[in-house]
Amino acid sequence: MTIDTPLTVEHPIFAGDLESHEERLRGETTKAEIGRPEWWFVSDVIGDSFKPPQGDDTYLLLRFSFSLTPPKGQTVQAVKLQAVLTCGDPGIDPVTFDLFPREVLEESKTDVKITVGPSLKMEEAEVSAGSIETHIQIPRVEPVVTTSGIGRSLPTWNFQRHRRHPLVGSRMVYAIVAYPTAAKQMSIQVDLTANVKGQFGIWPLYVPSTATAQLTRRIP
Repeated sequence: MTIDTPLTVEHPIFAGDLESHEERLRGETTKAEIGRPEWWFVSDVIGDSFKPPQGDDTYLLLRFSFSLTPPKGQTVQAVKLQAVLTCGDPGIDPVTFDLFPREVLEESKTDVKITVGPSLKMEEAEVSAGSIETHIQIPRVEPVVTTSGIGRSLPTWNFQRHRRHPLVGSRMVYAIVAYPTAAKQMSIQVDLTANVKGQFGIWPLYVPSTATAQLTRRIP
């Protein structure tokens, strides 16, 4: 199975201006798009070779996306993309097994291929013709990325601006998560914050609180 990563946010569930708590920033807005979380059952992605570590859990491959467009004369210095995963039942929490990209510091790449294997790890690999390995095609990996949340229900990607790679345009990331099948479904609430540098300094920007409901999705 091959999953092609789109170049742009295809199904935005939020499209609008980020907000600041500072009055002086009125009229200077950074526009953002946050894509609808896309998902696949890991059993479909990997096929018959997949043996779930815990047979009573549902394993998913998730894709998140966002896009930023700052106004002229401003630059995005940092972005944090976070997903809050819940099942709604007390004591039942989803678990993040892996994130991609996990950590990239100085390297710029194109046409990255990552395999998704039975170990529930996403790793870069050369996929030869006729290979039966599942792989995901990613047009570009952002050069400065760190993550957190593996083993928890809060997968997080932190993007930092690099002098050769500004934080503008679309970004796509992946996660492998599991939740107890008894919960029947999992809720995802996506959040994004950005630090933007303008004429008054660097200010934190947020998705408007009124958008919380539209940034929440349930799977399946």
